[in-house]
Amino acid sequence: MVATLGALLGGVPAQAQQQGALSVREAARRAFHGSDRAGKDGPLAPVGMKLARLYYRAQQGDAAARGAGVGSEQALLPVQDGRVLVDAVAAEDDVVALRADLDALGLTGGATAGPVVSGWLPIAALAEAARLEALRFARPSLAKVRGRGARSVRQEAPVVSQGVRAMQADSAREAFGVNGDGVLVGILSDSFDCTGEATTGDVAEGELPSGVRIVEEEDGCGTGDETSGTDEGRAMGQIIFDVAPGANLAFNTAFGGIATFAGGICRLGGVGSNGVCEGTTDLLDAPAEVIVDDVINFAEPMFADGPVAQAVDAVVDRGSAYFSAAGNYADQSYESEFRVSGRDGPLAGGPLHDFDPGGATDVYQTFILPEDESLTMSFQWAQPYPSAGAAEGASTDLDVFLLNPAGDTVEAATFDNIDRDPTEILSFENTTADTTFRFGIELVEGDPPDLMKYVFSSGATDVVEGGVSASTLWGHANAEGAEAVGAAVYYNTPVFLPVDVPVVNPFSSLGGTPILFENGNRLSSPETRRKPELVGPDGGNNSFFGDDLPNTFGDGTAIPGEDDSLPNFFGTSAAAPHVAGVAALMLSRNATRAPATLYQTLEETATDMDPVRNGTFDPGENDQYVGFDFKTGFGFVDALEAVSETPPSLEVRRASGGDLPAGGEATLEVVSLRPEDAEQFVVAACPGSCGIADADYDPLATANVEGKSPPFMLDIPLPEEAGRYTLRVRQVGGGGPRLAGTLEVTVALAEGNFALRLDGPNPFQEHTRLRLVAAMEQTVRAVLYDARGRRIKTLVEGRQVQANRQTFIRLAAGGLASGVYFVRVTGADFMETESVVLVQ
Repeated sequence: MVATLGALLGGVPAQAQQQGALSVREAARRAFHGSDRAGKDGPLAPVGMKLARLYYRAQQGDAAARGAGVGSEQALLPVQDGRVLVDAVAAEDDVVALRADLDALGLTGGATAGPVVSGWLPIAALAEAARLEALRFARPSLAKVRGRGARSVRQEAPVVSQGVRAMQADSAREAFGVNGDGVLVGILSDSFDCTGEATTGDVAEGELPSGVRIVEEEDGCGTGDETSGTDEGRAMGQIIFDVAPGANLAFNTAFGGIATFAGGICRLGGVGSNGVCEGTTDLLDAPAEVIVDDVINFAEPMFADGPVAQAVDAVVDRGSAYFSAAGNYADQSYESEFRVSGRDGPLAGGPLHDFDPGGATDVYQTFILPEDESLTMSFQWAQPYPSAGAAEGASTDLDVFLLNPAGDTVEAATFDNIDRDPTEILSFENTTADTTFRFGIELVEGDPPDLMKYVFSSGATDVVEGGVSASTLWGHANAEGAEAVGAAVYYNTPVFLPVDVPVVNPFSSLGGTPILFENGNRLSSPETRRKPELVGPDGGNNSFFGDDLPNTFGDGTAIPGEDDSLPNFFGTSAAAPHVAGVAALMLSRNATRAPATLYQTLEETATDMDPVRNGTFDPGENDQYVGFDFKTGFGFVDALEAVSETPPSLEVRRASGGDLPAGGEATLEVVSLRPEDAEQFVVAACPGSCGIADADYDPLATANVEGKSPPFMLDIPLPEEAGRYTLRVRQVGGGGPRLAGTLEVTVALAEGNFALRLDGPNPFQEHTRLRLVAAMEQTVRAVLYDARGRRIKTLVEGRQVQANRQTFIRLAAGGLASGVYFVRVTGADFMETESVVLVQ
């Protein structure tokens, strides 16, 4: 239970009243380190130094209470309206009590996932929260989207990403008649509609489908207080709509902390009673078949599957295919065992790590960070994670820090890691003219770990010494059930440039981060998963997100496909929704495909990207250049091949040969991949060659098959008019996935040698058409006459028509006056006239 403030703080309130004589920084030190300022046993130690500083600044009435940044050391904290976004981990799995206690302290937007409670906690309540018996520790929740760009001025629609062509998704739609019809794609990002443009602009202008379901929007969205509000999720939705225009969309923010992120995955995937998803509410009535995200939370474990990764695996086990942006960190990572240097650090006087693996000693790495740029580093080591469900936490406490050229510590991450997560998050914004900083690692307590690693996020940081080149893909994108997606700019593909293989973007993250723990236990051998699996296109056009590319390369040659002023959306945040859209196309062809089968098809049909040419290996280092590698995965997604290799969920064929006369009957044989669910089959016909998702189908019959054994025999009536038709059969029943298949048939003339009729409006204003079917192959001529019999113009001359195939003769109103007209069609063995009326 929550105790009173005075009882919990002990000496802290007295310190808070002495701010005139005691600096915020000094007060925070004492509250974190204790009165001796030597250990990490002060009353605010469970929430860490950053939150301790924030608390004391708020006590002073600083800008933090109004939601602004509070100095360079606090500028990157998620603060708004007197609240801070936290991820709190329960002690002894007492997450129910922790959630109740935090709610009592004023937590808003609360969510629970496994042992983690996330939400917006009043800054004034941090001291009380730090003393809760149910709290193991809490830290600020820092997340980042993986797009490269920001919201810009909205451009006029329609806008289509060039990535559609790069993947040949347009060709796949045309060849197989699929468009994602009926497939629900769930999106997780920062926000979706903070500007209100999704409904007022995007839907009306054809950038998004109607009926997008926003399950949970980013906190503060639309109020002016949002911490992000870039609507990157909507930009992802536009890409999915470009690739699969028949798909439906749903959105849940991933920016409410780790538990909100995990809960959003569970909610979109329809899982509320499985491990980390236990207790998730507001599940979608019909779970998303495809889910995609572009977010990383910097506290996600590197060497174990945390709550977000566990949520991914839970929804994949239920049946959702999951695609995650791999990240934009190239190889900006350092990993090593801790080597004791023999030199003491500036924080607690512990030994510093030696970055030099040879005989020399080097206790610092040198960073170049320009003025007004920032970096965020996730630093972790190989010990158990309570946030991932481990009963015991780290046995080693490490701190990290930055020094300026004068040797002063300008930033440090000093969390008390003992029996907590082996994680430090260093965030720093350079507000000075200094650009060179030194980075160090100090061992505070415990044995040196055998593996430690950091990944840093900054577009402007350069490590000029110290050996930075290792895997940067971690967290839920490294989950076993996720399909991680790297990025290649659309024009660096064979569709746009004369290149043999697509070329991966240099910033696309490198895979290979090992999983070392399961349920808190060290695995007997590392589990290194094949990540990323796929590469998708980025840099395509978008109606509002990103910056416009120049129209030419540096040498003056034109950039293919870039002859406009539209924003271009870069990063693996753009690549992942492209691939998710392809998955929707595949599922609209065959809704029974399980995630593992879907992944396998995408990987086997991907274009191998040659790791040597893509900079993954130097020639001679590895003689196997075909297949998977940790930079380009299995290759660049080929939508045309992926859909081609996806068999339809129903196989439809004729039960017997012979002619099919117009107005007669036919028997179809249907083989279903889910025969146990079949109750009815609904049959429809579309003139010509049509895809499953086409809108031109007219119903023919409904056949009841309940109680019958497969294969199913359907007796159906044929269309009354001759011609070539596509018959579509849809399976109904069982509450399972949508199953459908098609069969093209020729319906012959029942009698006579031709049939001609109007197939458009009559009277008409702009255009109409006539439909002709002839019993034998021949050439035809069509001439238009007015009411007085005067020849106006020839509509068709010498057109070759095939036997029993529809031919359409079109008539446009351009240049014609209102009145009655006659169209005379002549063939080798017939002549027929139809009258039409034009009304202007």
